Amino acid sequence: MPLLTPTVRLNSFALSRKLSVLYTEQEEEDSVFKFKLKCDDIVVEAEGKNKQQAKHNTAQKVLDVLKERFPNDPYFKDSDDISPEEELHERLKEMCLLPKFNYVGEEGSATNRLYTVQCVVKSLVIEVVAMATTRVVRITIKTKNLKLFSLELLG
Repeated sequence: MPLLTPTVRLNSFALSRKLSVLYTEQEEEDSVFKFKLKCDDIVVEAEGKNKQQAKHNTAQKVLDVLKERFPNDPYFKDSDDISPEEELHERLKEMCLLPKFNYVGEEGSATNRLYTVQCVVKSLVIEVVAMATTRVVRITIKTKNLKLFSLELLG
């Protein structure tokens, strides 16, 4: 599963452009879940085998419409050749929210060294302990991806 789901990508795009997003759960039929999504003047419906999949499918449909409307928008550039971490970094840069990494400390023997690093974005601080500094950064970025956008959407 990609690091940035269609729902997260749509919410991030809408937040950065001050667009309204409203998901409405439709009535379930024969174990098929349905959602209706209104994003400004775009209204779509989609279904899925569970609620999460149905919500992602509706978000992807809106993203497809937005990509057609704004083909030159940097947000919709083809990102197949960049990693999810690089994609996240680009989104944060667009929002003027570059993460700051702070070395906190290390402990343990030379063969079993644990490093602690903090990742700070705005008021969100995540501290991670791992065996190697490069792994710490990757874990922190992935954790940031899962929590940062929900924080931004809540205010």
